[in-house]
Amino acid sequence: MDTLPQANTFFLLHDVVHGIVWTAHPVTPYLRTLVRQLAPKVTGDNPGSLSVHPLLFVEEGNVVFHQALRRDRRRRAFLNAEQFDRIVAVAVHLLLNDPTYPVQVVHDETSENSHAPSANGQDATFPTFGDRVHPCCVGGEDERDLLHPPARIACGSDLELASMIKAFDIPVAPADLARSHASAEQILLPSLPTREGRKVKRDYMAEATEALKMALRCYRAANGTWFAVDVEHTRDKEQHTTEIGISTWSGCPENSDNAHFVIQGSPPNNSTSAGHPTPFLFGQSRQVVLRAAIDEVRAMVARAQEHGPLHLHDRHKALPPHHISAGGCTARGTVVWFDTQYIFAGLTGTHCPGDRPISLVNLLNKLDLPHSPEGLHNAGNDAKWTLDSLRSLMARSSMPVA
Repeated sequence: MDTLPQANTFFLLHDVVHGIVWTAHPVTPYLRTLVRQLAPKVTGDNPGSLSVHPLLFVEEGNVVFHQALRRDRRRRAFLNAEQFDRIVAVAVHLLLNDPTYPVQVVHDETSENSHAPSANGQDATFPTFGDRVHPCCVGGEDERDLLHPPARIACGSDLELASMIKAFDIPVAPADLARSHASAEQILLPSLPTREGRKVKRDYMAEATEALKMALRCYRAANGTWFAVDVEHTRDKEQHTTEIGISTWSGCPENSDNAHFVIQGSPPNNSTSAGHPTPFLFGQSRQVVLRAAIDEVRAMVARAQEHGPLHLHDRHKALPPHHISAGGCTARGTVVWFDTQYIFAGLTGTHCPGDRPISLVNLLNKLDLPHSPEGLHNAGNDAKWTLDSLRSLMARSSMPVA
């Protein structure tokens, strides 16, 4: 908070409430009061007053905040940088109009923050964000960054706001709601469906059957590009990325491609013996920095997206999010995510993804697909065999999809 937040920056609402490092600055008590209103505690049937709420959107008479899906697939509540700037300005306004403080406005030469007044002879250190407050952006690389632009949520009372924030029972954006019945959507966004505000048990096998139907529609249309991406990382707490593998297929064997990137500067992956990493069996591995590998994978996806729909298997969420265009799941602009565990369960009625998912090696064995056990846990090999499994599962199915 030493400088004003940049535009297009979002902050997890819960982190702001609990993550500000308070100081002796005279604006602190006013700012603290406003920030606490971001997570109000309203009791009884009293709807609360919105007249002085820091997120009041005057034109509509509602409290407005934002909700979005993060890269870690969690839907959370956010406020944007402009909203927080407004809260700071309101706190300063309250201080300047408090007759108990002889205040003069000063400008810290080391800061761009022109809101920060100080009382004569008092510490002018402005409250700051602690380490837990992470600035988020749309399309960023951190797991806490946003997958898509957030939706605005308007609340008609403090009671409604408190209920939403406490339970994270945030309304789904209209675009998400329109495709909420798509089979892959329930699989890719692993949040429990609700009934009258209560969580209900998921029917994984029903979801698997629907996922197979959607996969077959895409497969039989024969007009998209299929991608499988695998990432290997260290098994420690930091989970440094050590390898990225990608396999693509666009309808016929000669239109397949495989790539394997070994990340320069990464520590050894302790799933392999030191000095003897698992070899890539379908081409030449390339030594690149992590940023270059990610850029190349995304460039491959962007080129394919110009010609038709994308069908993805990427458990690490590095590629574009699931999206059904107006033309349906086989139209250009569509991105459909699949999970081989759900496709296998839908085809065989076994290995429920919720409690007994099938591993890649067991899937390859059951499908009798050629593979080398010694080649497992190489990201390039795993991506290739995952895509082979996906194609084999759909080729074996005679299920009608109409």
